[in-house]
Amino acid sequence: MPARVKDEVVQMIEEKDLLELVERTRSLIHEEGLEETIQKFPQSILAIRLSLSKSQKGFTKLLGGLLTQPILIKHERGETKWMTRPLAKKVSEILTKEKSHLDPQKIVKVFRKFRGMQKGHLTSEEARQLQKIWMKKTTKEQRKLWGKAGAEVATKRARATFLESKISKLLEKLKISFKIHERLKIDDKLALSVDFLVEEKVVIEVTEKQHGLTVHAQALAFRAIQIKQKHPKLITVCIIPEKMTPVGTEVLKRTFDKVFSTTTLSDFESFLQNITSST
Repeated sequence: MPARVKDEVVQMIEEKDLLELVERTRSLIHEEGLEETIQKFPQSILAIRLSLSKSQKGFTKLLGGLLTQPILIKHERGETKWMTRPLAKKVSEILTKEKSHLDPQKIVKVFRKFRGMQKGHLTSEEARQLQKIWMKKTTKEQRKLWGKAGAEVATKRARATFLESKISKLLEKLKISFKIHERLKIDDKLALSVDFLVEEKVVIEVTEKQHGLTVHAQALAFRAIQIKQKHPKLITVCIIPEKMTPVGTEVLKRTFDKVFSTTTLSDFESFLQNITSST
């Protein structure tokens, strides 16, 4: 199973069915107790997980290896009729410790958040993990260059790479207005220098790295998240090398609106024409 998968059951279940599940779980807990309910009604674990605001991956991690994600999915789908006593006890302990009361409003809110994450977005938990990687893999000086003052310096000093020059020529050929190495404000303390800002409508990030591609993709993905949070109407595009790793490619596809490789620049050109013609 991929390292980063969306909550499969959240994508499948309907909200009204979730509310029925929550109500049944609460009723059983009142009648038989928490641990007994979890053991005899394994699907209740979906309501419990959402009440804790946890993704499937985050929930299995919280359980310390007692449960794998494939088995969790089976429980949440209602495909099992029994849960092991140690697991039921552990889940019960976590729920009690967190003082979660299976509030239907909270569960539905978390459900909507997970379900509303279309392709191109990560869960907040995944975003935090990307931020940790970004912080670990970059120096303080590098991050400073992406700051409010540093962005202006970086913009002035940066020279266009071979691929950036190629993209610039393509934009000029199509007579599309653009800015290269443009400073894009994120908040009062942070501004990112993006490779291209096209007609104040599209942000294009270009990478030609050949090594450490997965980690680099994660760093780019985190940048895309920051941009989307502050500028949700901007269309984010990433152009990647042909040798980008499958994991890196998947991460980018889940955070950028469009991803093109150096071998599909003709598709990128068609995309640009469609975007600008609709302006």
